[in-house]
Amino acid sequence: CLEIEQTFANGKKATVYLDAKSYLPFMTKTKTKNQMGQDVNEESYHLDYRKVDGVMTSFKANVFHDGAEMFNVTLKEIKFNTKIDDSQFVLKDDAPPASPEPAGKK
Repeated sequence: CLEIEQTFANGKKATVYLDAKSYLPFMTKTKTKNQMGQDVNEESYHLDYRKVDGVMTSFKANVFHDGAEMFNVTLKEIKFNTKIDDSQFVLKDDAPPASPEPAGKK
């Protein structure tokens, strides 16, 4: 396997592991915060690669925080560059605000 360390503009780091034959990523390790705001080690596994419009694409992902499975996702279909009607991006009057004000601020 090949290992690449990526450093983002904010200083956070991720290690990406690539299959030595296909060069496809199969795992990513990073540090993140859980739902309680605590630091955790995150491992994401990228599985079940299939070719979609000539691009190898992962149809399954498993995510673990400190070794405990947080979620897994299996996609049935992936489409690239599909036409989406502009009406899908219009907020309705009853839609919640995009980013509510923090509690105690007004």
